[in-house]
Amino acid sequence: MSKTRSLPSLICVVALLTAFVITSTGCLYRQTVPQGNLLDQADIDTLKPGMTKRQVALILGTPAIQSPFHQERWDYVYSYKTGNSAADVKNLSLRFTDGQLAVIEGDFKPGGKVSVYKPEDVIIEATREYQRTLRDAEKEREKGGD
Repeated sequence: MSKTRSLPSLICVVALLTAFVITSTGCLYRQTVPQGNLLDQADIDTLKPGMTKRQVALILGTPAIQSPFHQERWDYVYSYKTGNSAADVKNLSLRFTDGQLAVIEGDFKPGGKVSVYKPEDVIIEATREYQRTLRDAEKEREKGGD
């Protein structure tokens, strides 16, 4: 009678030990987990200083983080985790002035590969773009006035 009781106990112990070994050695499949806003470099390339919030939202979607206290700042966060590796996190922070895109910073750079984009570079480029727009508008007015 003791032999029949010990057999189910032995099977239970072996099953528990097997489950412990499999889970502790990482033999189990771990699913790839993408989270946040999936940012595509082609979409980032279309961003231009002076775009409205609506135009940006149509391109990138709504931001993952939008603080009610900082409505002129949108933060897009994307993380990608495969298996046992650490999560790869990419950020894109957009700042607006008077409802228009003014600063792009983070791990994505318009017109380039993923990299850190300094806010000063965006401000300088936005200023240059604004100056070009003013010159073009002035030329159009001169043509229209003749």
